[in-house]
Amino acid sequence: MSDALDNVTTMNQILSSLETGHSKIPLSKMDEFLMAFNLMMQQGTIPGFRNPEVRLEMLTTMLMNLARYFNKFTDLDYQAWFTEKLRFLLPGINGDLLQLIPLDLNFPSYKAIFGGLDQVYPELPEQTSRHIYDLMKMIMEGQLNVSGHNFMNIKQ
Repeated sequence: MSDALDNVTTMNQILSSLETGHSKIPLSKMDEFLMAFNLMMQQGTIPGFRNPEVRLEMLTTMLMNLARYFNKFTDLDYQAWFTEKLRFLLPGINGDLLQLIPLDLNFPSYKAIFGGLDQVYPELPEQTSRHIYDLMKMIMEGQLNVSGHNFMNIKQ
């Protein structure tokens, strides 16, 4: 696995092995893979990312596959994925990947997503931080236009 963290081609081969058909990775396989990956990262069994392109490739693959499930996710699913399962990958997020986040979620789901992004905020480039701000602003404005109030008026 450590070679895969340096080499995009090797990581692509590993990620492709998770596919079941039509180049899609089932939620259960993503979950299993990330649980093992995160455990190895926590234990120091594998080093951190030395090649940012590998992190980007992993995150892109995971988010592209996860996006197929977003319409079925609960608030707890968003929390699990964005604060735990993707935590070592989220520092690689960019403006294009942020566009995969649905614009019609409820407050607790957005709170989980942006909570996960907040955890990695110090590691994000300034441009990505700006993209996150723009996305939050767009979501808040959309909520205000649809309901007449924004999330700031919602009691938790």
